[in-house]
Amino acid sequence: MTADAQFPTFCHINDHGHLVYRRLHRMVATSLPLNLWSPSSAYINDPSCRLSGREFVSLVETGLIRIAGREKWLLDQNWRSKHPFPGASWDKTVDGAIRSIALHDQGIPDVTQRRVIIARDERGIEKADQYLEEHPLEVARLAKLARQKNAPRKVHPGTLEVAFREASGLKGPAQDRKIAATILRAAFNHGDAFQDVGARAPYLIKDVDKAFLSIVSDDASRVTMAAPKDSRSLRADAQLAESLLELLRLLDIASPPKRRFRTLVKFYGGEEHRALITWQANLADEFQIRGQAATVEGVTRSLLDRLEEGRMDWMSGFDKGSMVAGGGAVVLDLTTSGFGPVAILGGLLQTISAGHAGLKKLGYVDQEYSGPHWPFAYIGLTRSPANLQRLVSLLEEQIDN
Repeated sequence: MTADAQFPTFCHINDHGHLVYRRLHRMVATSLPLNLWSPSSAYINDPSCRLSGREFVSLVETGLIRIAGREKWLLDQNWRSKHPFPGASWDKTVDGAIRSIALHDQGIPDVTQRRVIIARDERGIEKADQYLEEHPLEVARLAKLARQKNAPRKVHPGTLEVAFREASGLKGPAQDRKIAATILRAAFNHGDAFQDVGARAPYLIKDVDKAFLSIVSDDASRVTMAAPKDSRSLRADAQLAESLLELLRLLDIASPPKRRFRTLVKFYGGEEHRALITWQANLADEFQIRGQAATVEGVTRSLLDRLEEGRMDWMSGFDKGSMVAGGGAVVLDLTTSGFGPVAILGGLLQTISAGHAGLKKLGYVDQEYSGPHWPFAYIGLTRSPANLQRLVSLLEEQIDN
C-alpha cells in the first residue's frame, strides 16, 4: 500500500437532494478526497444522512472532504437565507465552520490544496455562446431534446426549468438559442468545477447524470468534464465509483445492527481506508488493461477472490491430509471424505472460530490473515473465520443473483 494513495471524486451533490446524502458515508469511503459542490447543511443535518454536522465538518477540516462553491453560497449568510432552494438555509455549526475554513485557506496558492475552494466566477455562459457560434447545428439539436417528453431523463430537471424560464420571453430561433445555451452553460460549469478541484471521477448518481454527460458532442465533451482526460477514461472511472458504492451498500447490510448507527469517522483517513483506495485505484488499472467495464459484478468478484485467497492462506497451516478444529476435538480426513475440501471448508469455518486461538498455538493456522482487512474495518467486524465466511457468503449471493 502506498502512503499517497488517492482517488479524488466529484459530486454536484444537490442535484438529487436527500438521495445523495443518504449515500454520503459511502462516497467518503470510496474517495480520497471527496469533492462536493456547494453542499447543503440542511440535508446533512437530516436524519437520513449517516454523518452528523460535526462529523462532516471534521472531515472537511482533515481534508477528506473538499468543498467548492461560489463566494455567496460559502460566505454570505444573508444571501443564503433569501435563496429559493429548500436546502439553502444556513447552519452555524456546519456553514459557519465551512466559511472559516474557506477564509483561512484562501491564501494557499495551490487551489487543490485548499480544503474549501471559493470558485471563480462562472464562465459557462461565455463558453456556451462561443461553442454555439462554432457549432450552430447544436442549437436545433439541444432545443429539440429539451422539448421531448423524456427530456428530464437526459437533462437535470432544474436545468430544464431554468432554460425554459429564461427563454420564456423569446420566440423562434432566439428561444431555441437561449435553451441550448442554458443547457450548455450548466454542462460547462459542471466541467469547470470538476477540473478546478482536480477530480478523477464524477459520481453519476442517476441515469440522467450519465445522459447529461453524453448529450453534448465529442468536441464539447473535451472541453467540459472530460478535459484533460479522454471521455472514455472518465466514464470508466465513474462506473467504477458507482460500482464501489453498490459494493459498500452490500457491506453495510453485513454490519451488526448496533454498528449501522455508529460513526465511521474512525475508519476515514486511516490505514484501512487508504488500503481501500489503493485497491480501488489498482482496480481501475486492471479493468482498463483488460478492456472491461467495472461492473458491480466485476468489482464484487475481485473482492471475493481476494477474500478467498486470504481465507485459504489463513488455513494453509493445516496438514494436507486432515483438519483439526477446536484444538483437536474434531478431525476430518479430506483424503477419504465424500465431500470436496472446498465444501467442507465453508461449513468448518463456523466450528473453527471458537478454537482459532488454540489452533494458532498448535501451529495449524498462520498467525496473520493475508487477505484485505478494510472490509472488516469498514463494517466494524473483527477478523475471524466466521465473519470472513459471512462476507464471502454475502458476496457470493450478490453474484448469483
